[in-house]
Amino acid sequence: MKGTIKTLLTGMVMTGAFASSTAMANAPEHASWGYHKSASQQVAVEKYVSFTAQNTALLVIDAQQAYVPGTPEFWPTVFFPEYPIPVQNVDPEMGNKIQRIADLVRLAKEKQVTTQVTYEGEEAFHSPMIASIEQELSAASLRHFKAYFNATKETGIEQAMRQLQQQGIHQVIVAGAETDVCVLQTVLGLKKMGFDVTVVSDAVFSTEHYTRPSFKRLQQAGVALAKADEVMAAMNGSHKVTLSPRYAIQSRADIYQGDRRKMAALTFNFDTENLKQAEHDNKAAVTYRNRQWTNYVSYAFAPASGMATFHLNAADKPVSTEFKQAANLQSVDNIAKVIKGMRKAGKNQAIISGVVTQSELMRATRRLLAAGITPVILEDSLMGKYVDPVHYLDKVYDLGAVPSTFKITGYEMTAAVFNLDLTEQEIAATQDMFDNANNQTLIELMPRLR
Repeated sequence: MKGTIKTLLTGMVMTGAFASSTAMANAPEHASWGYHKSASQQVAVEKYVSFTAQNTALLVIDAQQAYVPGTPEFWPTVFFPEYPIPVQNVDPEMGNKIQRIADLVRLAKEKQVTTQVTYEGEEAFHSPMIASIEQELSAASLRHFKAYFNATKETGIEQAMRQLQQQGIHQVIVAGAETDVCVLQTVLGLKKMGFDVTVVSDAVFSTEHYTRPSFKRLQQAGVALAKADEVMAAMNGSHKVTLSPRYAIQSRADIYQGDRRKMAALTFNFDTENLKQAEHDNKAAVTYRNRQWTNYVSYAFAPASGMATFHLNAADKPVSTEFKQAANLQSVDNIAKVIKGMRKAGKNQAIISGVVTQSELMRATRRLLAAGITPVILEDSLMGKYVDPVHYLDKVYDLGAVPSTFKITGYEMTAAVFNLDLTEQEIAATQDMFDNANNQTLIELMPRLR
């Protein structure tokens, strides 16, 4: 793709979410979570809550017109009209999700629940809030403008949230956009600040329909996921919510947040034979993302950010020439060599893609975790040697691997719009990728995965 990286990143200006969550103060000890026994662990089915104006706030993240695909205001359409919007990428539930956000805002106003909203962009340059949501906001709603996808990195927003804590508000209900970017990153930031967060799972939206990696990552971080009708019933006095969606994975002891300076790209079995035989329900979409990911690593973040890169293949077969290879790529035949190389490079986040068996992935996950390295699975850039990995990924997440996607990780790497978090060298390298990489497009316009 041609054009300047500044223009591209200026276009990436929107993501929304709203946070509020709580545990019922008067609930019996050890009774705040209801459990269902699964094969490997206990899964919370419901949570006791008490959502009041005294202990809860609503945070609506980036519910802006620029993030609604299929509309004239959609930012890729505005900045890159030459790129068509894949028909399958337009969410048929988008209108309902937007209506639920408006309903939450209206109810918060009725209940006098503190409401804050974020806009991606600057006060003088930002996309307007979606009109149906805007008209429900009270005059007292506090509005923030941000450049970082994780809103808690903005000093003014972080201070505003600290003030809520000082007022006794320890729960945040979150809705908005985008599910896998600003909602995800901001919610994890709120958790690190000590808030009890509930994400309204059917009142968040994104260009990416496949939400499981985002929701699994949030559940893994101890975030409650509940539908809008459950959350609004609790705001009206109900004392529990049914959690949905929910997954058979354990919570992690720490909250993972991606940092390009700590990352190594770990690709499994990217040789011609394994790629030909690999299995996935949508192999074409995964192959497309693999090409994009290898371009990001090889053109931009390996040379400019110092990302270490490894190709793990027990038979020592080389990476297929179909994909760009980083100049610093290390080919290894076992996970111990990856760990040694990552330690030498000072990296502790292993970003995993490629072609794997269940046993390979689980063995590597255990070894990486034992070495103090966080395995991060690019679920949309991973195929199976025998079966689609979707059938066993939850077992890997249950061990402690982090669910992710190319889009989630890509936005963690760039961190902010307007080039704010990138060095001059990183900006130049990213521009080189967009000028010279094969089959390059916007992350938002990649073909739908599932």
